[in-house]
Amino acid sequence: MRKIQRNRILAIGAILMAATINNLNLSSIVYAQQESSSTENDNTEVQNSTENKSEATDESSAQESRESSTPEETSEQINQEGSNVQVDSFQSQEASTISYEIQLEGETKLERKQLEFPLDGWENVKLEIEEVYVKKGNILKEGDPILKISSESMQKLLEYCDNQIDAAQADAEEKEVNYELQKRNAEYEKEQAKQNGELAASVRDTQLQSLQTTTTDLATQIEQITLQIEDYKKALENNTYYEEYGIMDMAETVEDSKRLMENAQKMLSEAQAGSQNIDSATLELLQSMVAQTENSYRLMQKQYEKLLFDYGRKVSEAQTERNKLQDTLRSLQEEYNEKQEDDESLSVEVNKEYDRAILLADQAEERYNIAIEVLDEERNEAKENVQKWEKARDELYEMEDGIIYAEQDMIVSSFPYHNGDEIKKEKSLLSYDDTASVLVDVNVPQAEIINWNIGDTVKVRVKGYDQLFSGTVSSMNLKQAVQKDADKVEYTATIRIEQQEQQLRGGLDATVLCGTIITILDQETEEALQSSNSNEDASQSNTEHSSEAISSVEVLQDSTESSTELSTESLGGTQ
Repeated sequence: MRKIQRNRILAIGAILMAATINNLNLSSIVYAQQESSSTENDNTEVQNSTENKSEATDESSAQESRESSTPEETSEQINQEGSNVQVDSFQSQEASTISYEIQLEGETKLERKQLEFPLDGWENVKLEIEEVYVKKGNILKEGDPILKISSESMQKLLEYCDNQIDAAQADAEEKEVNYELQKRNAEYEKEQAKQNGELAASVRDTQLQSLQTTTTDLATQIEQITLQIEDYKKALENNTYYEEYGIMDMAETVEDSKRLMENAQKMLSEAQAGSQNIDSATLELLQSMVAQTENSYRLMQKQYEKLLFDYGRKVSEAQTERNKLQDTLRSLQEEYNEKQEDDESLSVEVNKEYDRAILLADQAEERYNIAIEVLDEERNEAKENVQKWEKARDELYEMEDGIIYAEQDMIVSSFPYHNGDEIKKEKSLLSYDDTASVLVDVNVPQAEIINWNIGDTVKVRVKGYDQLFSGTVSSMNLKQAVQKDADKVEYTATIRIEQQEQQLRGGLDATVLCGTIITILDQETEEALQSSNSNEDASQSNTEHSSEAISSVEVLQDSTESSTELSTESLGGTQ
């Protein structure tokens, strides 16, 4: 029985060796063995023991591989295990060749920064270093100690801060008092200028209104006189006065009276010529009629002559009055024109005075605003100065041990101090390389950089890493061109790659990818895929042979020699 179990173990071991040589999955062999073997406890124990040994061997081999690998290979293993570096989202395309229209070569570098003394107001106090904890090349984590200031120096710095707080508070109080005083003076000046402006506006309006009233009165008089002259003119031209005095009617009346007189005289003459036929009474009547008509005619003639005289006098008076009105009109017109010129000049002067007063008011308003702004700035600066020194004192209290700590992860590039040195205000505490991000400087063709903007995202391939990294354009030097050839102009741009676990370092070859993406399945990839398919076929065949071998071992349990030969034959078949 023991010999049979031993033969089974040998057969299983041979199968495991064959699976290892052909890169078979151990779990598939175990599964096939479980399907084809019996449920005996001895076989299960052998199988579990073999699996544990194989897993331990795999882990040991992986560890040795990592320890003996190159930095680039180690980086690849880290990438495969996963990291927090920003990686391109379509890594699945790395199975094929991903090409870009434009590829810009560069090199990774870490950004060099300066660490300044973290407290304000120390420049006027001599600070002695009691102990240093770092040196050039040290890799610091956030919170690591850098140096320690002596307790005596810290005490001096605290006293200096207290003195500065007292001085700043006194200055702030003085600025507050000065603020109120200067503000009242500025407000008084502004109010006075404002009142002067309002008074100037009132005076201007009154003067302009007075000028306008006088001019309007003259214009009204001119208009009235012009109408009167026009009336006289029309009356003279249209014989208005002739009709007004009834000259025509009186002339007709005189003519009628004359005809009556002549008729009466004619009748009397005829009667006298034939007196033998006319009695004396008739003759006397005719003589009386002649006398009456003659008297009437003379009376009418006198009245007519008087009307003509009155008419002539009226026409003369009208002409005289018209002439007077014309003289008055000319005088008024001259006065009006002079008044307009004078008013225009006076209006200009009045408006100038008004504008000057308004300008002074505006200037006073502007001076007031500037004064208040300056006073506010002075008062706020005094308050901020107090707050600054109080903050410095609070920070001193927080740094009671006098130790300055790293505020972020960094690599110390230079550290100029030693124990007992005095901190110099013209020197930074140290220079360091910021590991939070990696920079890549590249020269970008002129035709391409016109499409770039600060903050744009680009893809970056780093030598030794499978995946593409995501970077952003952090700066572009568009003022200074790089002249490669006569017809080739380039500009320098900086790409920043943010990282969380400092996976990338400086000095690595990097390629910035931009432009059109071109995906091509190259010959090597095709051969790799064909080889992979062949390996899958071989693995399937090996699995089948392995299953047959296991079955053969179980069928020939009673024959140790036959089991061994079968296992050996199966092993040879898989090679």
